[in-house]
Amino acid sequence: SLDVILAAQFEARRDERPGRVAVAVPAPAGAALPAPTVPIPSVRTASEPIPSARVPSARVPSARVPSARVPAAPRAPAARAHAVRVAWVYPAHSPARVAEEQGVTARLREQGHDVRAFGIPCAHWYTFPELDRRYRGRDPALMAAYERLGEELSGRDVLVAAGGSMLHPDFVARFDGVSVFCSADDPENSELLSRPVAPHFDVALVVNPTSVAAYRAWGCAHVEPIFPALRPERIAAGVSRESILGEERPLDVVLCCEREYGLSDRAQRVEALLRAFPAATVRGPGWPLGPQPQVELYPRARLGWNLHNSTGPCNTRFLELPANGVLQLCDNPDEIGRWFVPGEEIVGFASLDECIDLTHHFLRHEDERRRIAANGHARVLRDYTEAKWFERMLAAVARAQAGAARPTAAAR
Repeated sequence: SLDVILAAQFEARRDERPGRVAVAVPAPAGAALPAPTVPIPSVRTASEPIPSARVPSARVPSARVPSARVPAAPRAPAARAHAVRVAWVYPAHSPARVAEEQGVTARLREQGHDVRAFGIPCAHWYTFPELDRRYRGRDPALMAAYERLGEELSGRDVLVAAGGSMLHPDFVARFDGVSVFCSADDPENSELLSRPVAPHFDVALVVNPTSVAAYRAWGCAHVEPIFPALRPERIAAGVSRESILGEERPLDVVLCCEREYGLSDRAQRVEALLRAFPAATVRGPGWPLGPQPQVELYPRARLGWNLHNSTGPCNTRFLELPANGVLQLCDNPDEIGRWFVPGEEIVGFASLDECIDLTHHFLRHEDERRRIAANGHARVLRDYTEAKWFERMLAAVARAQAGAARPTAAAR
């Protein structure tokens, strides 16, 4: 399998790596005891295949802190085949987020992958300015989390930053495996989240395809697009090609999104659609009826609007709508063909007037609506499951490891 092949590449490189060194974690202000050290691997050498992504940055000045050496971690026998060992780091800001990330990694382990989840306790995921302030201020909770994470990284081949700006570049720079930054928050949060940290990772996986060029311009070493993660619990039981083609759905149109953050004029666009379709179901934080689980709404809906704050496609609706048998009408029509066949598996629109016309059309042409919805559902289950998403991540790591060119053709 891919992860075993990739693990063999890591084993082949293991003897070329320098021994592990300690990363000093600054002591909390006023602490009497010496600062704890975090045993994570040293920076890779220039002769190794992956080019350095650690470009100088005025945003991240070097911080000198005391350090102490620790014994090197035992090496696994080179001849032993194993799955690539992944450390999965996420912001543990709520019980729901912890349950979600632990569920992801548990399912991946059931599929044979060696993945360990590590949550960094926080009240919310950090922007980079907040992370940098906490790191340089020796925030006790962050320092303790980094110390524990350093112990977890011993023997790990891949470090994945799965949300928020939780890993400081100074910390990432001392990991000698492949570091992966994955973001679905561009371009709205690029300046506060992605741009300051992404160039310090070996691989950047970008959910918004229109932001790929920006990552390359920032100096990221290896950048690839990736489709949004689709969690199996967000797919309703009983949705099948047969049910999509044969069962009645009581809701004409549905849209689930927030209107609290004010990131764009999306709320005004949605209100314009509601004037044209007052019976449409719009739910989410900030809307009059509030949120309702999508897994309860989508299986009952015929059409689903997908409006982004700006560019896309990059949100969870993009896969959850077709996964639940809903015909998706999506903005950003020039980009949706990267993942679906327009007109056969999805329908794009370039303006609100076009969205209104298409909504009227498909509400009047039920057989066509059902056919496209069923095709989109089949495409998701074939190509965009959680397992396929993780395989694509491992494939990107393998290409970076080998110094291979990134793929340029649309995934079909």
